[in-house]
Amino acid sequence: MSKCGLLVHPKFGMRIALGGVVTTAPLTATEKMKDEVCPPECSDCLSICPANAIAKAGKVNHNLCMRYSLASPLMEHLLGDPSAKEKYSFETIMNLVGVDDHGSYTCSKCLKACPLNDA
Repeated sequence: MSKCGLLVHPKFGMRIALGGVVTTAPLTATEKMKDEVCPPECSDCLSICPANAIAKAGKVNHNLCMRYSLASPLMEHLLGDPSAKEKYSFETIMNLVGVDDHGSYTCSKCLKACPLNDA
């Protein structure tokens, strides 16, 4: 995981997508990477985030990120309601907004700032 909370690969940066296969075949796990993928002194994604949603420890406040970067009337309504977090889980809100075809991400500054995407 990158400092901005997104999946990252040392060779491909954040230009990756997850997929899956359902199988009953026996699979051998690959060894987990031991080193951090992000350069140790890099904080480009943290400093460029207009919502200040990324903490120095790498913890991302997804609520802040989405409030800033997701243009969706439904999301704006749900996140504008202070009791929405108590009424609905994060997953429920995301699933509701996922079917709202008016939603679109308007910010990807952390992705653009990542030096791993330059390779």
